[in-house]
Formats: sequence, structure tokens, C-alpha cells
Amino acid sequence: MSDTADELKGLTLDTSIEPEQLSATQLEYLRSWASAAHQSNKKDTLYASLYAYFGLYHDRPLLGTRQRDEDSGALGEYAFVTYAEVWLAAQALGSALQALPGITAASAAGNQPFIGLCSINRAEWVVADLACVLYSMVSVPLHVTLSAEAMAYIAAHSGITVVIVAAEAADKLLAALATATEPLALRTLVCMEGIETLSDDARAAAAAINLELLGYPQLVAAGAAAFVPHSDSIPPSAIHTIIYTSGSTGPPKGAVMTCDRWNKFITAPYLMPFPIIRISFAPFAHVAERQTLYITMACGGRFGFYTGDMDRIFDELALLRPTMFASVPRFYNLLYSKYQAALDAALAAAPPSTNPIEVDNAVVSSFSSVLGGRTQYIVTGSAPTSAEVKRFLRRAFACPLYDGFGTTEVGGIAVDNVISNNVDVRLLDLPHLGYTTADKPHPRGEICVKTPHMITSYYNNERATRSAFTSDGYFRTGDVGVMEADGQVRIIDRAKNVFKLANAEFCAPEGIENTLLASPLIDQLFVYGDPQRTFLVAVIVPNTAHAQVDTADPELAAKMLAELSRVGAAAHMPQYEIPAAVHLASEPFTPDNGLMTYSNKLARKQLTTRYIDDIEALYAAGPQRAGHGHNLLAAATQPGQGLDSMSAVKLSSLLQAQTGSVVAPSALLEAAARGDDVLAALLESPGSSAAAPDLASVVAADLGMDLNLQRCERKGNVLSNDHKTWFVTGGTGLIGSHVIRAVLALPDVDVIALVRGESHAAARARLTSVLTTAGVDEHALTRLSVLAGDLAEPQLGLDVSSWAGLVELVEVIVHSGAIVNWLDPYAALRSANVLGTAEVLRLAAAGSRDPTLVALSTVGTAGWTENDLQPFENMLSSSGYALSKWVAEQLVARALASGAIRGVIVRPGMVTGCSETGVCNPTDFVSRLMVGVPALGAYFDSDAVLDMTPVDFVAQVIVLLGEHGLRAGFGSVVFHLTNVARSRSYAALGRAIATFCAAHDPPRTLVALPYPEWRARLLADDGPALFPLRPFFAVDFSMGYRALDTSHTDAFLAWLAAAGIDHPTWPQIDDQLVARYLSWLGVA
Repeated sequence: MSDTADELKGLTLDTSIEPEQLSATQLEYLRSWASAAHQSNKKDTLYASLYAYFGLYHDRPLLGTRQRDEDSGALGEYAFVTYAEVWLAAQALGSALQALPGITAASAAGNQPFIGLCSINRAEWVVADLACVLYSMVSVPLHVTLSAEAMAYIAAHSGITVVIVAAEAADKLLAALATATEPLALRTLVCMEGIETLSDDARAAAAAINLELLGYPQLVAAGAAAFVPHSDSIPPSAIHTIIYTSGSTGPPKGAVMTCDRWNKFITAPYLMPFPIIRISFAPFAHVAERQTLYITMACGGRFGFYTGDMDRIFDELALLRPTMFASVPRFYNLLYSKYQAALDAALAAAPPSTNPIEVDNAVVSSFSSVLGGRTQYIVTGSAPTSAEVKRFLRRAFACPLYDGFGTTEVGGIAVDNVISNNVDVRLLDLPHLGYTTADKPHPRGEICVKTPHMITSYYNNERATRSAFTSDGYFRTGDVGVMEADGQVRIIDRAKNVFKLANAEFCAPEGIENTLLASPLIDQLFVYGDPQRTFLVAVIVPNTAHAQVDTADPELAAKMLAELSRVGAAAHMPQYEIPAAVHLASEPFTPDNGLMTYSNKLARKQLTTRYIDDIEALYAAGPQRAGHGHNLLAAATQPGQGLDSMSAVKLSSLLQAQTGSVVAPSALLEAAARGDDVLAALLESPGSSAAAPDLASVVAADLGMDLNLQRCERKGNVLSNDHKTWFVTGGTGLIGSHVIRAVLALPDVDVIALVRGESHAAARARLTSVLTTAGVDEHALTRLSVLAGDLAEPQLGLDVSSWAGLVELVEVIVHSGAIVNWLDPYAALRSANVLGTAEVLRLAAAGSRDPTLVALSTVGTAGWTENDLQPFENMLSSSGYALSKWVAEQLVARALASGAIRGVIVRPGMVTGCSETGVCNPTDFVSRLMVGVPALGAYFDSDAVLDMTPVDFVAQVIVLLGEHGLRAGFGSVVFHLTNVARSRSYAALGRAIATFCAAHDPPRTLVALPYPEWRARLLADDGPALFPLRPFFAVDFSMGYRALDTSHTDAFLAWLAAAGIDHPTWPQIDDQLVARYLSWLGVA
């Protein structure tokens, strides 16, 4: 039997199974099996299909409700009723309803009776809806958040004769019915909890309109004792339900859903999780949630009901642990706001040296369980969800996300902006809005569709039906779309909401709102434009849960305006689309106050009426927007934070995109270091020279600094056979940690490491974590001592006794510590990289054991040979990092030449991960490139070679130089550790990554692109992992590496070989090593 067969042996469709206990193969097998059961049991009619499905799943749990303690009222666990119990309850309720006068009269006349359903989602709602199927009655949802006017209209227009209502909704419903302007056919009200739970006001209101009051429990009991046969010969054309649209521009329209349409929809094949566990979150009055309920029942899944209080939603998700979650964008925007607030707090609390990407990854990871921890699919729809929010959801939950677009009237149209195969779509000209199918480069217009699931009419509303459909049967969605080159249609906005400003610019407010809602400071947003004005204004509901939002702050409106500018500029929005003035709303927009429809869309007419005075005041005051430079800076930085290297990359990119000016990130950081006014001037006038400091004089002074090297009495040297002590800086870095790993592998050697930290214990904990990742075992760590210090401080930030201990004990110093940042200016790196090196030189000179110094520089300082340095004028135009290392190397060379110290200089090239373990620095250039290529789905086809020198090779050579370099006669020599001759071209590396991705589950195909096309794809992706790569890939590619002279290194390796000393050989970069790196980096 094969391994796969063994893996699948004994599996059953047990829906109580925990999916996380299954392998991917097992899970996919059970999904396919469940899908086959769904497809093989479907029938030609809705009744027959449900009869078959309920029989197949009769003993499975179906509907779950949280139990409430009778004494304390506290909510507890979910309790489920089975498919059989739901079916029998629906049969009993339907039997009892047949005896009611309104039902009897309709049936006698050959008509379908109409039943109203009014409650939040609950088991009784589902039972009542199923009863309508069994007895050919039409269900009509009455959403509990509808306005009184809408409730009364739907009740009268549909002609419901019975309404089944929750006690908590009865008062509102009855008050609304009392205001009906059209005759009501309603004769009976059934209370879900029993008539004894109705208020006195409700009873009086029911009596006033001559309603009979009955209790749901009593009806079910009566029907169970007096069974009435089902209506099992229901024709496909019979109406299953009428779903009324929200009516944001007029009276609600009733979409007629036939039994045939509903049956075809629920029996179509679907991609579903296993087992199917859903939380019933959106109201059943929405077609999407209602159809999801029926699809879940057709596939044997179960539903747990949300109790209606957002304060409890995350508790209920934790209890149910759904395998599939669907919601409207507002919920996902809430999650995203929580993430951004958490990220801001984490970054604020992190030490300055912390990698922000690592912090971001940790914060994202903390959200992985908020939906219950076993979500297999996420669905969003009803309104646009921003790309930033979707990117967060995919990262946080590590599962597929589907963004659906459809309407009540036609069902699904597209998923992820891809039109479904069974949908016929075309665009209709809207010349009055500036959209036509003749537009270049892509046709635009109103999206019109035909689908297999579309309605054919609105109930009793011929005028609305004619208006909604074209003469040849296409449904007019009301959405404006653009047809891309590949034939796909992308939504731009709602046709009825688009308007033209006085400056002739067309604005689509829904798209603008969706983009700006990416801000964590904003909960809700209404954008308003006046055709007689040239700018937009906005009404904002602030996110009061965010730490930076204080409603008592008199500057809050100005902060919100700046926040709109930040988000808008980050999204490359044109200036005219960013509101120029804002009003802060004191209450949220809800269906209860009429400012949102019950389908969670903005009620624009009502919002305009509510805030028109405030809007006019904003226009009277004029635009309040800040300058363009301020907007760009706000877009590139986190709220309340200054410019750092990450945001400098983003700011440089934005500046180039919006002004065409190229300003290096290092220049931006230099300007910021000189003051906010200098940076602001540079942003407003990128061609100015205000931000160009006089580096030459600063560097010249540093090169000539007095090193003050004071030698003391020598007590021994590294060539002795005594127990040795090494001192290492930069131990938390990739090279430093592997140097410590290699040193601790030597017998009779102790290591003292200098690490930044609030205390020696904190510094040790930080380094231990890094070394454990590098593969250092616990026993070896007993020979490690850690001092909390700082290269940028005098005496390395150590107290007198610690410094004296180093002077007394140390025999070898490996100085690998530096701030490695290719974007920071020289001024920001000088203290650690230049002055810190000077302090290490003083330690080496003062050392009583005449220590050997191995000082690390970089090939960025090198000429062709190991004896050459780049000239001064070249380095002034180099990066701040390379310049700082160039100055530091010359200080070391001067100290060596003076005879005050002994040692060597090492210039590593592009150091990559460990060839043994695959451990990498995830934020260095090569790691980002290896992660970024799969993320982009492409690599670029270039023969230029990328230097890849594995860190374990570098570390071993450094340690051998510390042990044997002077004895071998290599004192004061410079060594190149650069592996270009044995590395890969960018194209070869890309092919290796592609081979790796193709061999993993799920397999991914990467394409080779010419460099310009690949670069364009890179620039179009603003993900945090890829953004820092942008400065390295200019229009003219310049990141190829040349093979530098390595004759000193070759000679030293030859000496080791001749002396019989174990030593590494130059490493070959093959596909296996690339795969090892990719596996460690988590690329799959």
C-alpha cells in the first residue's frame, strides 16, 4: 500500500474532527469526499434537495446557540441541535401555520402565503424559513435595523399575513406597522419566545391593528401533535423568498427568488472547508448570508449564532473556532485598525536597534487566532475592501481570501476582480458622468450582467423592473467599471454617486472612502463633493479606541486632515481626491440612526441631510489641507513617528512617483538630521541643495583624530598555551554570532561579548536568543560572558572595572560590531562605526596580553587588490555606511602601522546565511531578494553576478586569523572574503528559486522577466518585505558584482593546509544551498 493510501486509511466524514490534526493530504481528501456527497445528493427541486441533504446529515449538529445561566444570566458554551431536530421543528411549525386564517385563505385561492421573519439570526428564524420551503410559503425578511417607514412599507407591499418576531424586536415592529400608509394583510403575530414575553405596549399596539398573538413554542407543540403532509410537489417557478433591497434611494424593492433559482444556487459545486463550521454573523435579511446558510446545510456543516453584541464577537469566535469566515469590510477594517494600533504601540516600545519588520511580523502573528485559530477560508464582499486590509488578512490568517462582488438581484459576478465563467458582462455608456466604452486606454461604463442566478423581476414593481434591466435582459448593477486589457472588469464606483467638481475632475466617493479607511485613526468616513466647488470635504467618525485619538483634543480635526493626506499620498491618490477639510461626527453611522442602510452601506442622502450645515461651514472656511511636502512625509511615516530608514525608502519612492524628482533615502535622512525645516524645504523643492551637508570637512577631521593609543605592560600573547579569552563586538549580528559559534567550538576558550542592553542580564538574554538560533548549544554557552555596553559610548559604555577586566584578560579581539544600514547618513553612523572603532583600538593598545585584533571592514571600501582603498572623492558620494567603514578601516590601518596594536583587517563581501543550517539575516539584501522573488512571481533574467559568501565560511576564516594569522606572518594584512567567482548570476539564482517553488505544495510558477519589466513589478508592490529593495534597483541596473583580488586569503588558506590545520574551502553556491536558505526563510 502506498504512503498516501496509508495516510488516508480509516478516514471518515466525521465532522467532529479537528482539522489541524489532519495532514494537508488528508484534509484535501475529506474536502473532496464531502463535495462529492454534496453533488451526488442534489435533486431537481429545492424541496427534494433539502429532503435528501437533511436525511444524509440527520445526526450531525446544525444550529448552535449560546446557553444562558438562568440565575446569573451569564452566557456559556454553544449547544447544537441536529439536522433531524431542525427538520422536525420546521415540520411542526409549518403544520401549525397551515391552520391560521391568513394561510388558509391564501392556499384556498391557489396562492402562496407570505410569512414575515423579524429577528436577529437565531434558530427559530431558520426553522421558520425551512417551514416555508416544506409548505410552499414565501418568507419575507424584515431586518431589525430597518427604519419604521421601511418596515411598514415591506409589510404592506409584500402582503404578509403572518409575522414571526423576536420579543426584543416586537415593540419596534408594531410601532412601525401602526404608521403604515397602505393597507396591511397581516392577521397574526407569532412571538418566538412566547406571547408572555411581549411588553404591555406591544400587546396594546397589536390589539390596535387587530393582530392575533400566538407563541412560537405553543405552535411547534401543536404542529407536532397534528402533522400536515409537506407540499412536496412545489413547482420550480414557485417563490421561495422575497428579499428587499435596502432602498437607499427610495422605497425598498423586493427581489423575487424562485425555488428553482435557490436550488441551483445551493447545489452548485463550491470550494468549502472541512468540516464546515460557520459563525452566523451577517443578517439573514442579506442574500449572501441566507444563501451561505443553505449552502452550509447542503454540505453538512454547522452554524453557531452570533449573539448580536460586538463586544462579544471575539469571545464567540474563540468558542466556535469557525473554519470559514465571511463578513463585510467594516469588520475587517476594525481588525486592521486594531493591528495598526498594536503595531504603533510595539514600535514605540521597541529599542531603537529593533528591526521594524520583525516587530511587524510579531504583531501580525499575534492576530492569527482572533478568528478562532483554524480558519481555512476568508470571504469579504458587499463593498470594496482595500488592498492593504486584504494584505493584512492574508498575512495574519495564512489562508486564502476571496473578495466577492455581486448583487442581490444577480448573485455572484466576480471573485478577486475576475469575472466568473458563467457571467456575461458588458459595459453601458454613461456620458453624463464621463464614462464611455470608447475611453482610452480602457473602456469604461456601467457594469451590466447576465448570470444563471439572476432574478427576473421585483415583486409588484414593474417600473423598477424595467429600470433595472436593459431591453435585451442584462441587469444594470449601478456600478461603474473599467474593462482591463485582459477582458476583466474592475469596479470604480457606484454610478449614482459619481460627481464632477467645478474643476472638471470626476470623483467616485466610495472608492475614495475605501482607500482612506485604511487609516487606523478613522472608524467611519463620508466624503462629500459639491459640483460648484473645487475640493472635497469629509465627515469623520474617529476611532476612539486608538491611543492617538482624543476627542477632547482641539487639534484632532487637524490631525485627521493630516492623516487623510498621509493615507492618500501613500495610495498615490491625486490631490483633488483627498478631502481638504473635515468635520468630526459625535456619533457613529448606524442603521438605527438612519445614517447607514441595513446592508451596511452609507445612506448618503440621509448623511447629507444630517450634516449639510457642517458641510457648508467647511466650504465657507475654505480648504485646510497642508502642503504637498507635508503630505508626502505623512504618507511615508507612521503617525507620531519621525523619519527612519524604512520610511525614507518609502518617502524617496513617493517623491519620485509624484514629482519625478529622484532624491536618495540617505539624502532625506541627512536632511532630517539637520532639522524639520531642512527636510520640509527639500520636499517642497527637491532640486534644492539645502540638505547637502559639508561631509568632506567632517570626514577629514575624523581621519586625523587623535587615537590616544596608550600601551601598557604586556603579560603574554595569543600564541601561549594558556586558557584564552576572546572579546567580540557585534555578537547579535549574523557574522558576530557565527564568530562566537566558531570560537566556542575551540577547546579552552572563553568569550566575552559586548551587546547593547539595559543590564548585563538583558544583554545576555538577547545574545543567547541569537546564538541559539545560530546553533550554539547550552553547554558551550557556559563559557560565554556578556557585558551590556555601546560602541557609540566612551570606553564602549562600560564601567571602570569592566573595562579594566577586558584590558587584563583579552588575547584576541574580533571587532565585527557596527550599525549596518545602507540608507542612514554618515552622521547617523559615525558614533558607532567610527568612534566605536577608535575605542576598540584603545582597548587593543591597552591590553596587557598584547591582543590580536581582527577588524572587520567591508568590500565597499576596497579598490581592486587587497592593498587598495577607494579614493576619498569616490567615498564622499558613497553610502553613509560604506563611508563610515572606510574611515574606520583607515583608523585601524594607522594604528597597525604605528605598532601600537597587532592584527589584521578583513573585508567581507555580501555575506549570506549559514551553509550548514540555512540561518540567515532575514532583512539583508540577499534574503529580501530571495523572499521577494516568489512574492512577485518573477525573477529578472540577468547574467550579472550576485556575491554570496556564506557566513560560516567568513566566521571560520576570521577565527583562524585570530588564532594563526600573526604566526603565519600575515600581520597588518588586509583580506578579502568575497565569493563572486563561485556565486550565481541573478538569472541562475532566480531559476534556483523557481525550482524550489515548483517543488513545494502548493507549487508556484515563477517567470523570468527582462530587468525593466521586473523592476516595474517591484515598484508596483508596496509590501514591507519588498519596499527596502527599491533603492538598489535603479533604472540602469548596477547591482552586479566583480570578482575582487583574494590573493592574501588564498595564501593564508594555503598556509593552513600546509600546516595541517583544518580550514574551510571557498564555498560553491548551488541549488541545494539556495533551497536551504529558502526553507529557513519560510518560503513555501
